[in-house]
Amino acid sequence: NLAWVIIGLVLIGVLAAIVVQVPETVSGRFTLAPVDGADPVRVRKDGIVTAVTVREGDTVPAGSTLVMLRSPSLSDRSGERRTIETQRRADQDRLRILGSQYQTRKRADEAEARRLRARMESLKRLITSKEHRLALMRELADSASSGFRSGAVNRLEVARMDLEVSTLQEEVQNAGNDLEDAAADLARLGRDGQARDLEYEDARRSLEESVETAGIRIEALGRDLEGVTEAGLAVTAPCRGTVLRLHVSAAGA
Repeated sequence: NLAWVIIGLVLIGVLAAIVVQVPETVSGRFTLAPVDGADPVRVRKDGIVTAVTVREGDTVPAGSTLVMLRSPSLSDRSGERRTIETQRRADQDRLRILGSQYQTRKRADEAEARRLRARMESLKRLITSKEHRLALMRELADSASSGFRSGAVNRLEVARMDLEVSTLQEEVQNAGNDLEDAAADLARLGRDGQARDLEYEDARRSLEESVETAGIRIEALGRDLEGVTEAGLAVTAPCRGTVLRLHVSAAGA
């Protein structure tokens, strides 16, 4: 009946479990692949491998060095960058020196302009004073001449007054000449200052453009030289992960 059939099946299952040996461990060659795929790490420049610092199966943190590379093109760019940096520092120094010299000269010109204006004011006061004195002496000389004709004044006194009038006239003329010279010097100082201002602005603009251009070039070279050290170009891991396969396994490739 049905009960005996069920009992028989159970006995057969127990005997099969005892007799048949099922292995608990299975061995074989296989390759594990990440679920999301693998990202290849490529070098940016051609060159010669100098060192391989990882092996297949290694787990590496982000930023760790995988391969060191020596690239002639990167060496040339590194030398070009150092040359441009040196030139930029020299231009920056020249710019500072140029500004310092310009400010020093400008202060000297301002001091000279103040001196000339003060001299001009002093000469104007001197001329006014001497012209007033000259007018008085002329009146006295005219009175002395009238007195001489009437016999009230001797000839020597008339000659003395005429001489003093001549002296004052000469002094007024000399002071006027000095005033004209000071005004000419002040005008020339202004023209020279304007010329120096234009020259300074041209030189400053040229140096600033040179410094700015060098900065742009250095920044561009810096992006190309990212990861470059004294030992060469370091090819780094962009993220934490496991090395699956090395297409270059030793130096010299």
